[in-house]
Amino acid sequence: MQNKLWIFGDSFADPDYNTTGAEHYQWCKRLEQHYEVTNMAVYGSGPQWSLNKFLKMLDSADKDTNVIFVESTVYRLDLGCWEKPKNQIAIHKIAKGQNRHPQSEFLKGVVKYVLTEDFENAEPLKILCTVQNLSRYFNKILYLPVIAAPFRKYGVNKKVKNFHMLDFRLMEMSDAEPECKRPWPDGDIRCNHLSEYNHDFMYKLITDYFND
Repeated sequence: MQNKLWIFGDSFADPDYNTTGAEHYQWCKRLEQHYEVTNMAVYGSGPQWSLNKFLKMLDSADKDTNVIFVESTVYRLDLGCWEKPKNQIAIHKIAKGQNRHPQSEFLKGVVKYVLTEDFENAEPLKILCTVQNLSRYFNKILYLPVIAAPFRKYGVNKKVKNFHMLDFRLMEMSDAEPECKRPWPDGDIRCNHLSEYNHDFMYKLITDYFND
C-alpha cells in the first residue's frame, strides 16, 4: 500500500501548469509512481489559500502521510471576492487599474493598508510556524519557499526532525536557468517554471527526503 502524499502550492507544483511535452518528466506527476498523491496546488494561488486547504484535510491525516508545502508569495491573499484561486495573483494589477474588477476600490485599500512591509515580513514566518507545528500529525513535511523572506529562518525548529525547509528558493532556481528570459513576451512556457533538468533534480530531492 502506497503512503499518502499531499501537495499544496502554486504554479511550481500545479500538475496542469504548462504540461505539454513535459508529461514524462514533471516532478509532481512522477511522484504518483510511488505515492498516493493528492495535489491541491493551483496556479496563481497564495499560501493562505494553501494553508486553508491543508487545515481542512487534517482530520484525514495519519502518520503515514507526507506533505509538500510550497509557500508562494504572501500578497496573494485568500479573499472572498475572488471567483477562482488563481485570481489571487492579480491583486496588484487591479489596485493599479491595469485589470478591471468589481471590487477594485476594496482591493486598492487592501494593497495600501494591508500589504505593508510589516505584513510581508511577518506572514511567511506565521505560515511556516503553523505548518511546522502541525508536522506532529504526519510522517514528514517538506517546505518549499518560492521567494526569500528575511525572518522566515527564525521559525525553523531544528528539534522537529520530520520537518525540513529547503535552503534555497524555488524562484532562485528557476531564474538561474538558461531558459529563463524575463520579461516573458508570451508568459513562462516552462512546465512549473522549471527545465527538465530541474524537474529531475526536484524529483530526486523529494524522493530522497521521504525515503530516508
